[in-house]
Amino acid sequence: MIYTEKLPSNKVYNWPNPVYDSKTFIRYYLNGNTTSVTIKILDLSGELVTKLTGTAHSFADNEIIWDVSTVQSGVYYGVVQATIDGSTETKIIKIAVVK
Repeated sequence: MIYTEKLPSNKVYNWPNPVYDSKTFIRYYLNGNTTSVTIKILDLSGELVTKLTGTAHSFADNEIIWDVSTVQSGVYYGVVQATIDGSTETKIIKIAVVK
């Protein structure tokens, strides 16, 4: 499949969602030469919960684990930010944690 977006919206997600276990996998596809990826996890008020450094394998699916064992049940935002071909792309996903 050919993607026109550098960080395709339909290829940025987490699984499982909702999260019932102690971890979730955040996946994203990088369509270009990527130099860095950061994932910020925010609560609903916009407060930073944690910041993760993601893998930056260009033209490939990437995955990072978020350990949710220390957070409360609720909805969180995963802000995936990647520098691809010299420009910054950002996508936001919703992550539900149920304990």
